[in-house]
Amino acid sequence: IVRLTLPVQGVDALQHNYTGTPWSGALPEAGLQITSLEFPTVGATLSGVLVRPAGNATVPGVILVNGLGRRTRDGGMVGSPLVQDGAKSLAATLARRGFAVLRFDSRGVGRSTGNARTVTLDDRAADCQAAVRALAKVKGIDKKRVAVIASDVGGFGAALAPTKDVQWSAAVLIGPPGDPIDSLLFERVRATPMPPDDAGEAIEQVQRLSELLAGTDLWAAWGG
Repeated sequence: IVRLTLPVQGVDALQHNYTGTPWSGALPEAGLQITSLEFPTVGATLSGVLVRPAGNATVPGVILVNGLGRRTRDGGMVGSPLVQDGAKSLAATLARRGFAVLRFDSRGVGRSTGNARTVTLDDRAADCQAAVRALAKVKGIDKKRVAVIASDVGGFGAALAPTKDVQWSAAVLIGPPGDPIDSLLFERVRATPMPPDDAGEAIEQVQRLSELLAGTDLWAAWGG
């Protein structure tokens, strides 16, 4: 870790003696099987790729769930100067270790349909459910060994997604929210580089969410 910033808690720690190497891009996918995959979700069709080891062996599956913003299947955010291929690199790493990894464009991004500006927590849960169902239909996937890796706000969708017919054996949450949802999302939007129009729209969505939850049992459960 070079720098740790927690805006809500007022923490900003910087490691001054770090001497690392520059980011050189996603790990190569040469030698892996790459298959395009489209699947329906509530109100949209999601598009992504399945990355898996070469050969016909049955392997466990992993689903990468995007976090906040208009995220591509590679993990990048549209309009952001930050690293754009983190999910692509992670998928290649896992595939070389014997996993089949599904990564997909968020709603309204890339080849996925839907409206990226109106995504709700229910939409995120539905998309996660749809990805699990789609992966389970792929030949050569061990349906009893499917895991979900979700980033930041995507963790909400992963937490809400399990049902009687949609289950997985493991979940990894990367940077999941740990503060009241309204304050966390406000700070996250302000700290994320994005076009001004997108930032304004994101803040409006958080405000609408705050108004919707205020005074309800859900609000109290989230610490509001």
